[in-house]
Amino acid sequence: MWGRLAAFRRRRAPAAGEPAEDWFTAESLADFPLEAVRPYLADHPLGRLHTAWVLALTGHEPAWIARHLGLPEAVAVLLAEAVNRRDH
Repeated sequence: MWGRLAAFRRRRAPAAGEPAEDWFTAESLADFPLEAVRPYLADHPLGRLHTAWVLALTGHEPAWIARHLGLPEAVAVLLAEAVNRRDH
């Protein structure tokens, strides 16, 4: 379901030590749902939530995002749903 986003949106994750600054642009974070994730900020740094957002934008599935970033799956689902609403 979530992984079925357009193939052109999937991007290669940077290799260890490779800069990923281009992932966190004003454009990529423009629709980040800050109010929706605010309850999770006490337990998870904003940078990690931004990373999860960008991974959702690039088509990663919520379960994968949650597992790799140590986030509750509910957060990853919330972000993936926000991406889907943004794209429609």
